[in-house]
Amino acid sequence: MTHLKRKLAWIGLSVFALLGILMGFTAEAADFVVAADGSGDFRKVQDAIDAVPKNQSIRTTIFIQPGTYKEKIRVPSDAINLSLLGESSETTILTFNNYGGKTSDYASTRVMADGFYAENVTFQNTIDSRSGIDGGQAAALRMDGDRSVFFQCRIMGFQDTYYTGGNNRSYHKDCRIEGTTDFIYGDGIAMFEACTIVCRKNSTITAHSQKLKNGKHVNQFGYVFQNCKIEKHADEDVTRAALGRPWGNAARVVFLNCDLGSHIRAEGWSPWKGRPNHQTAYYAEYKNHGPGSQSDNRLPWTHQLTDEEAAEYTKENIFKARNTTAVNFDGDWIPKIELLRDSNPSKSSDKPRVIVTSDGEIDDECSMVRFLLYANQWDIEGIVTSSSQYHWHGHKWAGDDWVQPYLKAYAAVHPNLIQHDSGYPTADFLQARTFLGNVKTEGEMDEITPGSQHIARVLLDESDDRPIWIQAWGGTNTIARALKTIEDDHPDKMAYVAQKLRFFFIWEQDSTYQSYIRPHWGKYNIPTIISDQFIAIFYHWKKYLPAEQQTYFAGQWMKQNVLADHGPLCSLYQSHTTANRDSDEGNFVDGDFRSEGDSPAFLHTIPTGLRSLESPDWGGWGGRYTRVRDNTWLDPVADPTYEYPAGRWYGDSAWGRVRLRQAIPDDRELTQYLKPIWRWTAAMQNDFAARADWCVEPFDGANHPPVVTLTNPLDFQAPPGTTIPMNAEETVDPDNDLLTYRWWQYQEAGTYGGAVEIQNAGTPMASVVVPDQGKQGQTIHVICEVTDNGTPALSRYQRVVIEIQ
Repeated sequence: MTHLKRKLAWIGLSVFALLGILMGFTAEAADFVVAADGSGDFRKVQDAIDAVPKNQSIRTTIFIQPGTYKEKIRVPSDAINLSLLGESSETTILTFNNYGGKTSDYASTRVMADGFYAENVTFQNTIDSRSGIDGGQAAALRMDGDRSVFFQCRIMGFQDTYYTGGNNRSYHKDCRIEGTTDFIYGDGIAMFEACTIVCRKNSTITAHSQKLKNGKHVNQFGYVFQNCKIEKHADEDVTRAALGRPWGNAARVVFLNCDLGSHIRAEGWSPWKGRPNHQTAYYAEYKNHGPGSQSDNRLPWTHQLTDEEAAEYTKENIFKARNTTAVNFDGDWIPKIELLRDSNPSKSSDKPRVIVTSDGEIDDECSMVRFLLYANQWDIEGIVTSSSQYHWHGHKWAGDDWVQPYLKAYAAVHPNLIQHDSGYPTADFLQARTFLGNVKTEGEMDEITPGSQHIARVLLDESDDRPIWIQAWGGTNTIARALKTIEDDHPDKMAYVAQKLRFFFIWEQDSTYQSYIRPHWGKYNIPTIISDQFIAIFYHWKKYLPAEQQTYFAGQWMKQNVLADHGPLCSLYQSHTTANRDSDEGNFVDGDFRSEGDSPAFLHTIPTGLRSLESPDWGGWGGRYTRVRDNTWLDPVADPTYEYPAGRWYGDSAWGRVRLRQAIPDDRELTQYLKPIWRWTAAMQNDFAARADWCVEPFDGANHPPVVTLTNPLDFQAPPGTTIPMNAEETVDPDNDLLTYRWWQYQEAGTYGGAVEIQNAGTPMASVVVPDQGKQGQTIHVICEVTDNGTPALSRYQRVVIEIQ
């Protein structure tokens, strides 16, 4: 199986790893299902909790269907190892409006059991003392159990939102916590990683209450915030918030590598009025960034950690039992979300992981709209702004925060998008992964930036070994800086990181791939695609796209299907107008498609059924590529005498861009060169239009692509003369639309050069005849293309690869 060995070498996966990625769960895997409409085992969350077996060593899973559940939730101490799971924290909401009195009474949700896990759930208390209700404390969540984990949850309230309990341990990742005064408080040991902390008032974020014992600190760690974003609420005028004040005289709070907004006061922290607790408390920071991170005016009793001190703040150390004398914990604890996530029936682990780096050019902004509409297709690990040879600070710069309006618009349409697919991440989730990288000059990679640090962290994270597609929509300098950090600080991890890496570059838009990445990391043979074909859908598209393809980019089509009446996200999509028309690019009219030169980088990873991730020369929506050296893939040039440049593949050297400058009228060679992308135009644009509809229409009012299923294997070995039956009868359409079938040979993707007979090519059941003249080892690629009759018509595929024996 030559082609199978080749594709496994490309993707860097063993068969066992591939099987692990493909494994997933169904909703039926939960022990109990809660649904407000009565379709589950219980209508109320508390009723499901009450049914949990007592003191079980194995985990019990409660899956909560989307809905708002107004209940006072209590998880008793004997309901250990319980998981509460939702599809999305924006749609699975546990809320109550209790206030005042003891925290144990007024907390909307109180967890007293050990081993608690929550994912994609909102814990909320809606009482706001500012509204005239003299409620004071109004906790959304109180934790009393040990070893609790929260992943992609929201904890939302006003004063005293989250009580972390006393002398217990909890871990929070990718969560959003918001409130007014002391909204994270208690004396537990709690770590917050990659969380978004939102201030709703000029007050304090934390109030750690640990007390000295015999004049000494009982815990080495208290509250630890690592790689978090500290923001002010968009609807509140917050200008002066403090990171914390010491409720107890042994309070310990540390912020490491956090993005501090401009609302953080220059002093950073605050003493507790009337108490000398700050004299013995331990408050510290380490390499925070953002406008609120300046340390010049920090209070004198606070600290800036050294590198050596900061190195102690790991999950392994923070949760070790010996690092506290306050209580005898039942052993050390290292929270591992990946193990707990296996119990979530709404999750599957087959999504590609992606990191986007972008220079914010106009076509990047257009690509960002499409990217966000497909956010359900990937596990998005990062959105990082970088520079390029075209854009940097002070030179045609879109702004450090250019992506923010797009995330805000995405947040507005997200409630509608999840009606079509619950896999869309929340805007908070994406916001927590959005960073500024190396942007000061073209190719600058000396400075360690929040963006480069984030990329390095993701690559070094050993809890997830799945491949990571890092896309460079601009320059590669922030990626290079991240890899340089890994090489400098973790040289022993370079091989591990390299086996996860996949690169897709839209040209080499600075020199750092050639000057650093290739010389230092080339020995690892990292799969790398560098695209020039992207110009099929960038500024000059009218000069070379066939007329029938141009229909899908014309102003009339764009206005009807994307630009008009499709919600705030699509309204940001930049089309041609009279004001921005550029005669050098073509003769455009209002509404004409402008450019999405960066979209092939992620179109390549959309799971359409074309299996393009298995090998770059198989082709898909993101183009088709040929191996030029090692594991580096560039655009196929038809001229057999053409010699690829030994160095950069970019605007000055790439075949298509050089050819375009020659301005050859009716240049059919250039048109053919770009065919690996434009051949999919109708399918790509119709799919884009359908997702634009998803922003504003309910499920029944929009179209969804068919799910193509073949009952035959996707890979065959067969001798010449063999007739191979194909069967797509199990294909279904989510909207019950009528389906048309088209089986065709993708001749450019195979190594057999001739045409292949396909019998009954317009029916669900076709047959492929392996040609008599075929030679051993040659491959034939057959595509089953299925299109529905919805509006717009949507297509999906399956690819069958035949290797001639």
